[in-house]
Amino acid sequence: MVTSQPINFGQPSHHEVVGRTMTLTAIRRAIERGSSITLTGERRIGKSWVLKALESEPPPGWTAIYTDVEQITDLGALHRVLVERITQRLPKTRRLIERIQRSGIKEVKGVPIPQAPTVEPVDQLRRLIRGLASDDRRLILILDELPLLAQRLEATRPGEALTLLQLLRALRNEEPNLRLVLAGSIGFHHLLARQTEIKAAVNDLLTIPIGPLGGPEARQLAVNLLTGIGRHDIDDEVLDAIVEATDAVPFYIQHLVAGVEERFAQPTIDEVAAIRRDALSSGDDPWRMHHYDERLREYFGPNEAIARAMLTAIAASDDGVPVTELHQRVIVDPAATRTGTPDEATVRQVLDRLRLDHYVDTDSVSRRVSFYLKVVRDAWRSMYL
Repeated sequence: MVTSQPINFGQPSHHEVVGRTMTLTAIRRAIERGSSITLTGERRIGKSWVLKALESEPPPGWTAIYTDVEQITDLGALHRVLVERITQRLPKTRRLIERIQRSGIKEVKGVPIPQAPTVEPVDQLRRLIRGLASDDRRLILILDELPLLAQRLEATRPGEALTLLQLLRALRNEEPNLRLVLAGSIGFHHLLARQTEIKAAVNDLLTIPIGPLGGPEARQLAVNLLTGIGRHDIDDEVLDAIVEATDAVPFYIQHLVAGVEERFAQPTIDEVAAIRRDALSSGDDPWRMHHYDERLREYFGPNEAIARAMLTAIAASDDGVPVTELHQRVIVDPAATRTGTPDEATVRQVLDRLRLDHYVDTDSVSRRVSFYLKVVRDAWRSMYL
């Protein structure tokens, strides 16, 4: 039986993160050796947990600052948010001076306050990074969901994604004591397909992938969560069922255990299967599976129908679809041919992008394409089959 350490739902503390020691070690080693990083992996796989752990325990001599940029809508807002986040980490006196100067206050109790020159937020950002990274500390700037921000900027203001990525490259080139950790569930390939200059702005980054937990680590997370809701002495076969039902993805493990609590159930293999089945078929979408369908519109544009037809064909098979048959499966779908019949090259390009977005994987031996996660495959079946 696995030893339990009870934890609650939501964002755990960095001490409660399970099974990511090797990933964190790889990130810290790369930072100390001089690399900035992109951390890539499917959504809900646990990237933010890893990033929060890195912020809490950076390599010795480093200060790490985490910012989730998913909801930011323009470059000016990003600059202002980062200025404030970095200001929060300044020594108390410097932090107070920075905020007073930005407020426009000219004196306090008759004492004049030196006024900072009027500069753009991006220049304030550069100045603060330069100051913090030179005060006997080195700085790790962690930007979570940056590709989503870049995608949004490009969709609303063509060229701004390139401006953003060039700024970040300039910052890491200008400041030897700065490292960037850029994370997201999608990569920059959707932008690269339209604007090849972006490739030069990110080609110096080291990519570190993050996947599902290993079996023992997924079991440990399940035990800790179950203990946190008062379920003890869980049978090993039930733990195996939880790992299989969730593909060892932390987000789904959390939600499955939440289902156990909501149903006032004692975990059994049948109960685990029922919770999963109900979650994937419920109109309330408690596991938020419709996101996998909805994001096709944003990322695949005119090829959205081709991507959806391909995923539906792959979902229909338990053992995947041969790469050589995908084109034929797509062109018999009415939605995919509504504006014309796609050629094989287009279908292959869409497949490559689906693979990079972690929807599917191709077996190197059989050359059959299957869903990367069975839980997503089964949700897709519920939606379309």
